[in-house]
Amino acid sequence: MRDCIIIGAGSTVKAYHEQIKRFIQKNNLVVFGVNNIADYFIPDYHIWTNEKRYRDFNKNINPKSKIITTEKLKNKFNIQDCEIVTDDINRWRTAGLRCIQYCHDMGYNKIFVAGMDGYTLNYNGDQHCYGQGCTDSDDFDYELKKDFAIQKNINEMGIKFKIITPTIYTNKNNNPMIMDVTLRDGGYCNDWKWKDPEKIINLLRPHVDLIEVGYIGDSNLKSKDRSKLCAMIDLKYVDIEDIKKINDSYEKIAIEYVRIAIVIEQIDFAIEAIEELSKKYKVMLSIMKCSVSDIDEATIDKLNKTKLEVLYIADSFGNITEFGNNLYKFKGKIGLHIHKNKSNITINDYFDIIDSSLMGLGRGAGNLDTLSCLLEYKNELPEDLYNFSVENILPIKMKSQCGYSYAYHYSGLKNIHPSYVVEFKLNIGSEHEIIELLKQIPENERQSYNAELAKSLLSR
Repeated sequence: MRDCIIIGAGSTVKAYHEQIKRFIQKNNLVVFGVNNIADYFIPDYHIWTNEKRYRDFNKNINPKSKIITTEKLKNKFNIQDCEIVTDDINRWRTAGLRCIQYCHDMGYNKIFVAGMDGYTLNYNGDQHCYGQGCTDSDDFDYELKKDFAIQKNINEMGIKFKIITPTIYTNKNNNPMIMDVTLRDGGYCNDWKWKDPEKIINLLRPHVDLIEVGYIGDSNLKSKDRSKLCAMIDLKYVDIEDIKKINDSYEKIAIEYVRIAIVIEQIDFAIEAIEELSKKYKVMLSIMKCSVSDIDEATIDKLNKTKLEVLYIADSFGNITEFGNNLYKFKGKIGLHIHKNKSNITINDYFDIIDSSLMGLGRGAGNLDTLSCLLEYKNELPEDLYNFSVENILPIKMKSQCGYSYAYHYSGLKNIHPSYVVEFKLNIGSEHEIIELLKQIPENERQSYNAELAKSLLSR
């Protein structure tokens, strides 16, 4: 299913119609129109659920557009060759919200929205893309109450969609879940020598959605509460018999999720492992080196036939810029594990889960910062978690030299394994000299770490 855009009749459609047009063309979107937008766009589908709006503006409907309407309007106006929205959709206040629900029910991957301004955004200017001035009501308090009601509807819908033009509305359904990976990925910075992992879990549990506690077999948690907890297994080091032993040890391993880490060439083994592990655990799959891997439609089709709950893409080299449309064809949740090789990281609204760690602790350039993610998505900075991080995590980070640097930035640009930079930093203080060494790594040696090559380069 393609992605779609819903174009409402707000005045931003008039102000941004050229930008919206380019956005549609660039992303090959199916276009849904809401009410009277015919002066600016000819939609593929045109939705009408308001009797007055249809009576006033139906003469502007382009014959190329397929009409979507209610059973009531179809019968009242004798509308021919149309599609009918269900009564269930009519619980939402506006045609725009009903169209969002319709597109969600039809299975569109991404839903973008333009022209859903809010009644009060341009109350003192032009309210709609047709007409001038306040074309809906003259009572600001009444308009404000309508906006509050619509915002309440958006919160209740639970649907991800992104409004790309100025608006008064926010869609908190776009906020991703947060999985803290300090105990697993941050362990690269202290050789997994945690004084009290249970304390870290207890501090994190009230604030984040999931916690990765380490690699399976390396974690000896005393707690039997497996909720929210995840552990990783790298298929490079196991076979199917090892996978079966993990299932046999279910009562001894207090985790809810198993995350399988692979490179794309291991996908067939991964599917076998998913089938086995999903008998006891909820399963995630993390595809590493995604900036140099092609996750094709055939792979997604295979994964959709399993019980996989979350498909992760892991930006191993900190260089990913495009995620590809195939990713969003996965029927479950989509996760992102990203590294901060580049300082200007932004998160796509369409990820269901993002990984982070306390103080961004992690191998190489490190990860997103859990405290920053809590501020961004949950508007909180827990005092106990902050104090613990400053007192206990920050010293580890300073000693390990993890975090953004020019050398990590360069390694990200060239898809060079971060362990090369780690090794060079232990021996060289100059970022310029490190980058010059990185340039000498043959292209066929960049994506996997070769310790002997690193030593050889350092000895020159």
